[in-house]
Amino acid sequence: SGDDYAQWAPLSINVEEDELGNMCGNLSVLPSQSVVWPIKRVSEWQSLTQGSSSFSPAEAGFIYVVAAMFLAMALCAVVCLIRGVKRQGWKLQLGKIIIAIVFVFALDRGLYLSLVPSGILASTKTS
Repeated sequence: SGDDYAQWAPLSINVEEDELGNMCGNLSVLPSQSVVWPIKRVSEWQSLTQGSSSFSPAEAGFIYVVAAMFLAMALCAVVCLIRGVKRQGWKLQLGKIIIAIVFVFALDRGLYLSLVPSGILASTKTS
C-alpha cells in the first residue's frame, strides 16, 4: 500500500488489494506439507530509518532514568567499597567481592543504557 511506502513484488503469485488495504493471493501450486510466510517488504527502508530514533521521547527519557539509577547504584557500591577498605583494610572478604560485582554490573548497565537512546550502538558496522 502507498501509506507505508511499501511496494509489493510477489513471486509468481497474483495478489489483489481491496479498498481497505487487505491483500489476498492465490497459492495454488505448493508441495505438500510446505509452509509459506507472508513477508511485506519496505522499499528504501534504510533511508526511512536513517537519522530517526527507535525510541519516542518518553521511552528515551525512561531509559535515561534507569541508566541514572544504575550509575547511582555503582556510585553507592564504590562508596561502600572505600568505606570497607578504610575499616578493614585490603583483606579479601565475601562482602567486598559481592559489592565489587554489583559495582561492575551497575556500571556496565548504566553506561550501556545511557548510550542506547542516542543510537550510537545501533550505527556500528560489524562487517
